[in-house]
Amino acid sequence: MLGLMTGYRGLNSGEPREPTWSERARAEELRERGIEDVFVEPSAAPPGFWEALLVATHWYLVGETATDVWKTWTTEVRFATGWPEFGLGPSPTFKQIVGRGQRTAGNIHNNIALGVGERLSAIEHLVDVVVERHGEDDIAQFREAVNERARHFRVGVRLEGSRFIPITSEHLHREVVQPALVLLRDPRFRNADTLYRKAFDRALGGDPSGALTASTSAVEELLRIGLRVEGLTLEQLLTKARQGGWMIPAAAQVIVKLAALREASDAHEAGTDSFEVAMLGLHLAGSILRFLGDTLPGAGSSS
Repeated sequence: MLGLMTGYRGLNSGEPREPTWSERARAEELRERGIEDVFVEPSAAPPGFWEALLVATHWYLVGETATDVWKTWTTEVRFATGWPEFGLGPSPTFKQIVGRGQRTAGNIHNNIALGVGERLSAIEHLVDVVVERHGEDDIAQFREAVNERARHFRVGVRLEGSRFIPITSEHLHREVVQPALVLLRDPRFRNADTLYRKAFDRALGGDPSGALTASTSAVEELLRIGLRVEGLTLEQLLTKARQGGWMIPAAAQVIVKLAALREASDAHEAGTDSFEVAMLGLHLAGSILRFLGDTLPGAGSSS
């Protein structure tokens, strides 16, 4: 056993299976290169990853003949993007967007290159259509297949719920991000949940400074919820939290450090924004959100 990539499952049964020879070879190659824990950014994902997403989509979400689903998907994508009529049919257009990172506009000779955010967004819109029609359970196998392939190709992205979020460490994702997302499912924390997920959208969309701003705003929102106040700056929120005995000064200083990342990035100077800094902020924010949720005043009440 290589012990590197686990969770291989058959598309037909969904049951665990042994890796194929090609998968073992790739695992061994990664091991020899000493990069078991290295993730490539989604923008650098190999073609095989995108092809795997197409296969999983066809197998688990929708076939080519599901015209009603594809029609709804086309409407959703065009509404969200403002793109004009596609030069191809819905299913071929989806394959072109996801598989090749292109879309045909007007005629088959006019192809427009797309970014990784647009490729993943096309899948997210299709997931939304399936969830709306059949419910959340219908995408569970698709999500598992996508994440297994992402692990195999070492692509730093995971499908959580119905949205892709970037990661740089499987361990941090599992121990920090996922528990934070579970915490924020509480209806009381809806605004904080929206902001934290928005932070990942910003990072994935190539806006590190926006990711830092949104993640810090998520922390501020959870502070407001715990303190039962509206408005107030971060400094005022932390002062009030310390005065109320919610947190010790050292914990407040950690939150200040997160805000400092945002302030340094908000200058928008060339070279100051980076994906790595954004992920540092996202992971730090996730830890802070978990801490605030675990220590929330009156956490055991029905309020």
